Amino acid sequence: MNSVKIRSQEPSDGPALFQLYAQQGWDSFSQELLEQLLTASHRLILEQEGQIIGSARYLTDGLRTVYLCELLVTAEYRRQGYGSQLMAELRRRYPGLRIDLISDADAFYDSLQMRPRGMGYRSKPEV
Repeated sequence: MNSVKIRSQEPSDGPALFQLYAQQGWDSFSQELLEQLLTASHRLILEQEGQIIGSARYLTDGLRTVYLCELLVTAEYRRQGYGSQLMAELRRRYPGLRIDLISDADAFYDSLQMRPRGMGYRSKPEV
């Protein structure tokens, strides 16, 4: 595993995040939306040699719960432990708080000893 840096988001990360999301086919995230999310939520940035190769966007009340909105690592860096590093950093920053999420990547979260709790639901606004 090459050396990577995990840091908090910066306002200038918007364009690189848009490129990251677009490369992974996450087309529902426009550049404008990602710019807005930089101020509306928290994000850990996974960076290698100045290039963003992953991120974890989350919300928290700082008291009880961290809600993981998205965890994304570029395809060529997956299965190398980087997603686990992002989760470990999230736990390090918020010790004692539970981490909740909705995901289809059950095997990944199972490997982190996370337990299923109920079932997730989503309501989307009608467009």
